[in-house]
Amino acid sequence: MSWSSKRKSTYITVTTSVILITVALITFSYLYEAPTCVDGKQNQEEDGIDCGGPCLTVCGFEIIDPIIHWSRVSKMYEKAYSVTALIENPNVSAEAYDVPYIFKIYDGEGLLVSEYTGETFIPANKEFPIFSGIINVGNRVPKKAIFEFTEKPRWLETVVGPEVFIDDIQFLEKNGLPRVSATISNNSVRNIENVELVVLLLDGENNLVNSSKTVLDLIRKDSSEKVIFTWPTPFDKEVIKVDIFTVSKLK
Repeated sequence: MSWSSKRKSTYITVTTSVILITVALITFSYLYEAPTCVDGKQNQEEDGIDCGGPCLTVCGFEIIDPIIHWSRVSKMYEKAYSVTALIENPNVSAEAYDVPYIFKIYDGEGLLVSEYTGETFIPANKEFPIFSGIINVGNRVPKKAIFEFTEKPRWLETVVGPEVFIDDIQFLEKNGLPRVSATISNNSVRNIENVELVVLLLDGENNLVNSSKTVLDLIRKDSSEKVIFTWPTPFDKEVIKVDIFTVSKLK
């Protein structure tokens, strides 16, 4: 092959290679999808499909199911009741948001009286109550409540936020009606919004006498708030112990 032929052949080979590489890069850029935490594949050093590793979602095989300790019915006033459940999340560093649940309320004959549905935040590594609010049952008399989660929670790595502290808890009767007061403190350097507080009143055998819930829209940094729970009618049992639970969540 002459020098000019070799030169021409080399030119054609280089030009063809450049064209093929360019076409390949353009095609790859259109077809390639970068790994994500919602692509349905185990990639990018994930521990499972779209979980673990760089993903905030915690893999199901690392999770212990929440424990439902009990669910109870409490009379608020005539024909109006509330239901409360005590739940425990044993997972040290996994929490879940907007988890749907249902209370099923039955009378003494085992007949369904009412149902109450809602959504809850499941904080990591703690016990927490879920309180229904007031349920009108008409002339029926509720005796038992069954609680269950209606969907599997999507577990996320815990977002560590500021905590609130409770002290000076007092139970008394004012004008014959039950009343609980307490002081809620935020000792952190940031404001905390939407803090849920649920109070459980227990008898000498640790059975639920009654319960209630309130929400503080804002607790300012390095400050305290007074919170008061009241009930419209006296209780049938003596209150021996008062527990107040707080749930503050970050998204």
